[in-house]
Amino acid sequence: GLAYPAASPYVLPVASLDANQQISDFSQRDSRVIAAPGRGIESSVPDYFYGKDGIANDWAKASGTSMAAPYVAGASVLLREAMEMVG
Repeated sequence: GLAYPAASPYVLPVASLDANQQISDFSQRDSRVIAAPGRGIESSVPDYFYGKDGIANDWAKASGTSMAAPYVAGASVLLREAMEMVG
């Protein structure tokens, strides 16, 4: 089953997918889980992460359900808007 906080009925559990569309080994599995890309995602990182040069140009690859969550959040907004349009 799911561990907390994903086990809460008020939470939408998110899993991470790799480039082959397989659930990442660190992701929980359950019928309620929604999966999205979450392995090796390139994203911005704080300046202190790479060099403290004062230039906001720092990027890194990261993996995790935290990297997949923005995909699910964006998709849920699009679905909600579509549902509102059709009534």
